[in-house]
Amino acid sequence: MDQTRAPMMAMTMVGGDHFFLERWVEYYGRHLGREHLYILSHGGDPEHRRIAAGCNVIYLPFDETRNCFNQRRWQMLSRLTSGFTNFYNWVLVGDVDEIVAVDPDVSDNLIDYISRLNPRRGPRSSPPSRSRWFITRRWNPIRSRPAGTSSMCAAYSG
Repeated sequence: MDQTRAPMMAMTMVGGDHFFLERWVEYYGRHLGREHLYILSHGGDPEHRRIAAGCNVIYLPFDETRNCFNQRRWQMLSRLTSGFTNFYNWVLVGDVDEIVAVDPDVSDNLIDYISRLNPRRGPRSSPPSRSRWFITRRWNPIRSRPAGTSSMCAAYSG
C-alpha cells in the first residue's frame, strides 16, 4: 500500500434508512474509524448527523422529481470515488444496506485483509456494476444476487 495515503474509506448515500445507517456506521466505524466514513445525506436528514457522529456527513438537496436519480447518483459517487483515490489506498462505495465482510476464517480485520491483496490480481477501480461484492479467500469477487438487484463499488488507488 502507498504509505502517503490513508488505508481505506467507505462511502454511502442515504435518504432516511436510519436502521441501516446505524448498522453501516457501527460496522465500518469499527473497521475503518468513523473519520474515514463519508455519508451523503440525500435531503439533509438531521438524524443522519446524529447517527453518524464523528463521520463526514455531506448534505445534498432532496430532488422531489427523482428524474434519472439512480444514474445521477452513481455518476456522482463514481466521480467522488475517483477523487478519493488520491487520498486513500482503497475506496469502498455501496448502498447503506450492504456490508462487505471478510470470511472470519481468513481475517477479522477488513484493512489487514485488503492490504494483503495483490492489486495486480484485482481491479484498481471497479465501477458500480449492479452486483454485490464479497471479499473471499481469493481476489475473485462473487455475485450473491442476480445482476441488477444491488450495487457496490470498490476502488484501489495504488
